Amino acid sequence: MKCKSNICGLILVTNVTLRWKPEGITVAGVFNSSSTGADELSVPVYVTVNYLNNMFIVDSGNHRIQKYLRNATNGSTIAGMSNGAGGTNLYSLAWPSHVIVDPNENLCITDRVNHRLLSWKYNASVGKIITGTGVPGNATNQLSSPRSAAYDASADIYFVADANNHRIMSYAFNVTSGVLVAGGNGAGSNNTQLNIPCGLYFDKITNSFLIANEGSHSVVRWKFGASNWTLLAGSSLGINGVTSTSLNWPGHLTLDPMGNMYVADSMNHRIQLFFNGQSIGITIAGKTGVARKNASLLYVPLSIELDNQLNLYVADAYNNRVQKFLRY
Repeated sequence: MKCKSNICGLILVTNVTLRWKPEGITVAGVFNSSSTGADELSVPVYVTVNYLNNMFIVDSGNHRIQKYLRNATNGSTIAGMSNGAGGTNLYSLAWPSHVIVDPNENLCITDRVNHRLLSWKYNASVGKIITGTGVPGNATNQLSSPRSAAYDASADIYFVADANNHRIMSYAFNVTSGVLVAGGNGAGSNNTQLNIPCGLYFDKITNSFLIANEGSHSVVRWKFGASNWTLLAGSSLGINGVTSTSLNWPGHLTLDPMGNMYVADSMNHRIQLFFNGQSIGITIAGKTGVARKNASLLYVPLSIELDNQLNLYVADAYNNRVQKFLRY
């Protein structure tokens, strides 16, 4: 069936109804505020939820990782400084961009402006460097503005979207020097190149990476061991746009259990759903090109997450909040 508006009235995929209320609920952050209080956020760039529906938020402008217990209005700082101070030591962060949370709530943090990947154990007060030297560089033990990471538990390997080096690197346990697995041929829209890779999703089923290629306004699939990508969504020529087949600085992405892809189309201020195998997107949150603070609109959404009921969580960065869109 075809959509008549931004939100499809009814979409059936393998007997699962995919529809969301158009008005979001603010589950973290305070309207029109971006300070350092326990109930406040400043440029949240990433959100994830665990099996208990506790939220973990990369509160980037406050240089910290916040944990919100289910239904709580205040968060607690679990990495970085609770007062919002950034720094270069191992108890501080500087504009973090992504966090992986394991079942024991150990963290892996892309510490963006410190150009490093950190391991942060549960209840620890300091992190441990997995890789990165604290300064930008393109050696195999260096990163330049890492934007996200993924983890393959079966192989105990981390993958890093090394954005300003336009590459994806892999790092084995206790090895600070990495291996190039995608890109590394300079910035560009050629299918052997990446251009500011931002979002990174490791698809174990297909043994491939789904990469939000931010600077080229696309999402691509790069199979492990391949020398080039295939286009999933957006432009193959590096051109942004506002149509259902276009993207504009896409941020993070995720998949649902049916293999459908959800993309934070950040500068179009919308969340796009691409059904498995389709390149035409459907807007399921926000409105194309409209940046506002009300419940149905977004302002530079940078990440999305689905809980086990397929409710949608959005890191609504420039509104300094996390919005939850209920599936019904």
